[in-house]
Amino acid sequence: MILGQIGSMDSPAQLDNIAPTVKLLLRDDWRSLLLELSEMFGRRAQYTRWVRYFEQKAAKARKSLSQKLNREETVMVLIASNNDLRVYGGRRQLGEILYRELKLHPPQGITLHGPLHMRDPGAARDV
Repeated sequence: MILGQIGSMDSPAQLDNIAPTVKLLLRDDWRSLLLELSEMFGRRAQYTRWVRYFEQKAAKARKSLSQKLNREETVMVLIASNNDLRVYGGRRQLGEILYRELKLHPPQGITLHGPLHMRDPGAARDV
């Protein structure tokens, strides 16, 4: 089975020759996407168990992080490649985990929206 994002699969008919193709609407809310996939595969019970397990681990992580970070400290994810730096914000799944689930604080300049692409590596100091 091939899973793809609605809008990014220009010619799904060609992919159907390889395997069944399912277009998904990617959401900023990872839980609803996981729920949709679990229902698609008949795994709703596993979804419920996994989310409960995740919530327990997230609670432990929040407690541990709150003991290590002061309230004013911020956290961000910066991915560097040969050509650019990519700072991830909050609306994508990683940001959802960091800023909503773990209750960490993004630095000034990082909004709760998709990734910010920076071509100038020196610009990362300004974020």
